[in-house]
Amino acid sequence: MSLLPCFALEGRTSLQSSNHNPKFGKCCLSGKIWLPQLDNPPPELRHLLIGQGPREKKFRQDIRKYNDALAMTSVGRKLENIGGGGPYVFKVHGALSHRVGSLLPAPNQHPVYAQLYIYDPEDALNYRMENQNNRGLDRDIMCNLQDMLYRPWSCPVQVCIGVDQEHAS
Repeated sequence: MSLLPCFALEGRTSLQSSNHNPKFGKCCLSGKIWLPQLDNPPPELRHLLIGQGPREKKFRQDIRKYNDALAMTSVGRKLENIGGGGPYVFKVHGALSHRVGSLLPAPNQHPVYAQLYIYDPEDALNYRMENQNNRGLDRDIMCNLQDMLYRPWSCPVQVCIGVDQEHAS
């Protein structure tokens, strides 16, 4: 496994930093923390992440909304507002919990979170797009992201089963 210092993946955090002499500190304890190199995302996601067209820029602007729409659980937390520049920071004060409900929606309620993953993908897409929190999101992008999650190799259990089967033969 290839390891990289986190600053190879993240931006500078010091005011004395420059392109010629970058200084990192807050994110990686000045290079003391090393992270495994990430696998490349699927090509269609990579295009959304680095493309320069209006559709790709809009995706990046709404990326948290897409993440929320495809989440399997709801996060329970108390957030702290952190001022200043730099990358977005998600800082939790106190305990972090994941709210996992029933696999069946309550009577007269639409399915949400993990409940959507047991529905037919087209029905799940319709429920996601009808959710008022997802207004303004691109249906085609949502469909592509959802399809990426439904691929067999995106599920860790299926990946492990596939690896075990390869080693067995």
